[in-house]
Amino acid sequence: MKKSALFLFAILLFGALIAQNVVRTELLNLAKDEYPVFSESNLAMNCGSTGLCVLVEASDSKYYVYNNGIKSGPFNTADEAMKVCKYSEQSTQMHLSENYYVGAFEPVYSGEAAKIVFNGISYGPYTYVAAANASPDKKHFMAVAKKGDNMVCVSDLMPETIIQGQPQAFHWNASNSIGMVVLKTGFDMRSLDTLDLSSMSEDEKLAYMLKLGEEIENTKEELFVLLTDDKIYGPFDSGSFGSTNPAFLLSSPNHWIIKIGTKLYIDGTLVKDFADNYFNLSDVYFSPDAKKYAVLFYDKIVFSDGSEYMYPILVNQCNKNSNLIEWLCFENESKIVYYSRTW
Repeated sequence: MKKSALFLFAILLFGALIAQNVVRTELLNLAKDEYPVFSESNLAMNCGSTGLCVLVEASDSKYYVYNNGIKSGPFNTADEAMKVCKYSEQSTQMHLSENYYVGAFEPVYSGEAAKIVFNGISYGPYTYVAAANASPDKKHFMAVAKKGDNMVCVSDLMPETIIQGQPQAFHWNASNSIGMVVLKTGFDMRSLDTLDLSSMSEDEKLAYMLKLGEEIENTKEELFVLLTDDKIYGPFDSGSFGSTNPAFLLSSPNHWIIKIGTKLYIDGTLVKDFADNYFNLSDVYFSPDAKKYAVLFYDKIVFSDGSEYMYPILVNQCNKNSNLIEWLCFENESKIVYYSRTW
């Protein structure tokens, strides 16, 4: 009876894996009383090909190495053992665009007015330019400037747009076709640059400064995201974003993501609140159309279709336009297993 139940479970598991387009391959079985030292091992994946050079420590305190399935040793030290490994990391994991920062360029001032000159075209005049940023290929730009009583976003990719807040970061997608600026509302400290208290008495100065301090303290700080396709998102909590949050996707340059607490947004739309499960944006992987995803948590990897697998020791998003994602797991304290699935 037990064998029949086990056989039935194996069939159901196999059927579930096939239904989810999952391939499972056992790459390595360790000997009894051997313990892997993954921090000193060399593990690599590259779209179906794998390289394993695994350092293990045995119960006799000797070290052994499994280099693509071939065992060598014993060795007295880990350093001596790892000389067996000759190859380097092969993972192709690159799922977020790194075009989030480009050096600023200076506006041209004439008297008290400022103009932005980019690729021979002049924009302005403005009271001042808070920040200006060019795309990595230098074909496009974004800038935030003061014009009259308003802050405006200026770009060759969109009409001049009145905005709220001051620029915090610029981002560009991988194809340099869309720009993004993160804006933070609150008191504009640059407005104090022209403050003149010389005509006030000491009592008037004190009263003014107290009122100013109260105004600064009571001004609400919020974050907004403006894209050069003339869409603005927010407000978001002022402490939500980091240097790569939000970020564009390499696999889908026209799509971008935000993580706020345990919530995941795609193109400004909430797609999932993971409740008590916290994650890093760098641990989220997307299909090429940005409609499906996988999230790596501290104890598992979870896919957008609800399927879960044990925590992987390595994950690779295969090539930016591929539908394949692959990962390695250490199972039953003895097996290194390769998984792959299509979105």
